[in-house]
Amino acid sequence: MDAPDPEGMSLLAKVLAAGVAVVAPVWGARTWLEKKFDKKADKHVVNNTFQELKNELAYQRGTQAKLFDKISENEGKNEERHRELMMHLLERKQ
Repeated sequence: MDAPDPEGMSLLAKVLAAGVAVVAPVWGARTWLEKKFDKKADKHVVNNTFQELKNELAYQRGTQAKLFDKISENEGKNEERHRELMMHLLERKQ
């Protein structure tokens, strides 16, 4: 088939050809970018999730600190009881 003669094309045909020449690559690029962005996570959802994790981590650290404080407190009591028991055993021995 012979190529169309540019001189014989009407103004409307020229505008349509130029439109197709511009729109097709732009449409393809938009579709490609949309597919790429569909795979990406939403910024606000990610930030909210990280904030929830930070809050949970802070809560867990507070709980651990309380447990370690309780362990330290019991260690002191245990040391005191041990000394008391040893003193009773020494008194009984004499």
